[in-house]
Amino acid sequence: MNLYNGRINLEEEIKKEKRENSKIIIARAKESSKVAYWIRNFKGKNYLFKKTAYEEKYRSLLVGKIAQEVGISFPKTKLAFYKGSDGELIEDYRKEGYAYISGTEILMEYFYFLEANNKIDILFKDYNPYYYDEELILRKMNNLETIWNAVEFHFRKYPNKNTIVYQIISSLANRFALDFLTMQQDRTDFNWEIEENPLKDEGHLTPLFDCDKSFQSSFLIKLDSGENQKTSDTYEKLAYYLEISHSNYTSFFYSLFETYTPDRINAMIKELEKENDFIMEKEIKTEIMESYQIHYQEMQKILDNLNMKNRR
Repeated sequence: MNLYNGRINLEEEIKKEKRENSKIIIARAKESSKVAYWIRNFKGKNYLFKKTAYEEKYRSLLVGKIAQEVGISFPKTKLAFYKGSDGELIEDYRKEGYAYISGTEILMEYFYFLEANNKIDILFKDYNPYYYDEELILRKMNNLETIWNAVEFHFRKYPNKNTIVYQIISSLANRFALDFLTMQQDRTDFNWEIEENPLKDEGHLTPLFDCDKSFQSSFLIKLDSGENQKTSDTYEKLAYYLEISHSNYTSFFYSLFETYTPDRINAMIKELEKENDFIMEKEIKTEIMESYQIHYQEMQKILDNLNMKNRR
């Protein structure tokens, strides 16, 4: 494929492909909050092109590189240039025979069940339908504890429910740890998803996606660690998660922290530049590194405080 400063010239590649393949379909992606296009039957596969804002460039590639190293599934992603805009060309991970259900649907399904059975106080002690709109409900429900209950409810009729739920929650806990490490700010209920095949009694978390809002100076995590926290401080949320969670889940965060030091992130940026034949703009690289240095120091403080508590 022709490259433009490390980016695929997508219009040129589509034009060449159309000479031999008239089945290519290009359509605006309605489900995306950004300018995005589905490009179907392109070189035998389906892709999503998503325009990337200047301040979000390269973030997904860096997160994806870490994800691949630690065994978290991440769709193949390349930098691309299309309709005058920089963006990402993302290979579609969806498979035939599977249904894809967003976190929004999983959580609201559970909410409506509780509401219909007068059990809503399990979630909200002060529930008032005139005050709680859907956005607020989802924001409060998008935490690992509530998601666990919602996923259990969704798969309640599957004979292997316990295995499916454990695998999904374990994967999601690892995502939470990676999101925290990479300062991901956009893991809302709409940005995680489950795939299922009832005929095969299968259910999985889909590959990690929408990682553009990472490694930025303002950090507020959207996927919460627990439903009973009384703090809005991001780093206190990490402390809560590490204190209450089983080592099966927390050990992954500790391994991430030990491996991905600021020096390692800096080295990975250089690797990305070489692998993708681009030079990251100085101001973007500086923001990534400066924000991560501060973030790493804050995480270190949390771990030091927990170690002091454990020694008492």
